[in-house]
Amino acid sequence: MSTAPVTRSPGLSPGDWDRVHAEVQALLDDLSQRVRSRCPAVSVRPGRTSARAWFLFSYRQFKLVDEGAGEEIVAGLLFSPSPAGDGVLIGADIGGEETGQTDYEVAGRTVPADLPAVLSAARELAGELARQDEVVVKALAERRPPPDDREANDPKTTEKS
Repeated sequence: MSTAPVTRSPGLSPGDWDRVHAEVQALLDDLSQRVRSRCPAVSVRPGRTSARAWFLFSYRQFKLVDEGAGEEIVAGLLFSPSPAGDGVLIGADIGGEETGQTDYEVAGRTVPADLPAVLSAARELAGELARQDEVVVKALAERRPPPDDREANDPKTTEKS
């Protein structure tokens, strides 16, 4: 089912964004398989979202399931209006879901707001992320706690009884 973006994109329909999402997810499948082969105790969830400020965020979330709490690692592509408003700005990165810590980032690019240009750039950027299994595995191994856990364990913020 299509979730039409709130932000209107010149030249791309909700069906076009569905196609872009499918292409990104196909490449992120490769990343998921590579991470699972190195780290079998990982849970992987695909996802997408849109909002007033962006057309599409297509992503994969990675979380260790057999061990203690740690933040999820997200690999994804963000498609938003270009500053001039006549194109699509595409960014791609891997990082912590809650801390926002960036572990890997691909230089963003602006492309014309037409399906062939967006698909081509999406394939290139998602392909780059798909080769970064080492980055995801390392980030998961760091077991970064979510921000709430950090604050609770920080001696500066914990009152002494």
